[in-house]
Amino acid sequence: MAENERSHPYPKTSDRFKDLIRQLFSEEIMRESVIYQDILEEGKREEALTYTMRLLKRRLVTVEPEQEQQIRGLSVTQLENLGEALLDFSSAADLVTWLQANNC
Repeated sequence: MAENERSHPYPKTSDRFKDLIRQLFSEEIMRESVIYQDILEEGKREEALTYTMRLLKRRLVTVEPEQEQQIRGLSVTQLENLGEALLDFSSAADLVTWLQANNC
């Protein structure tokens, strides 16, 4: 049997760490923590950013680096608003206009 196919007597370090954290803190306490909330918010922002960029690139084919940098600085709410607005875009000029109108 190859080395990577053998079962190891100890769980992965990350699994042991997760178990230890679960023993020390209840799920409710962890969900209410500021750090947990920050991680969730960042995850939402990254997901919104990725999805919005995919839609923009599909709609406009290309997004200029300057506009992409501006978009990367948007909040989740702004990304959601851009996601709705881009359905009406017909050119890259519409994106520039939207970014200017939304002080981005």
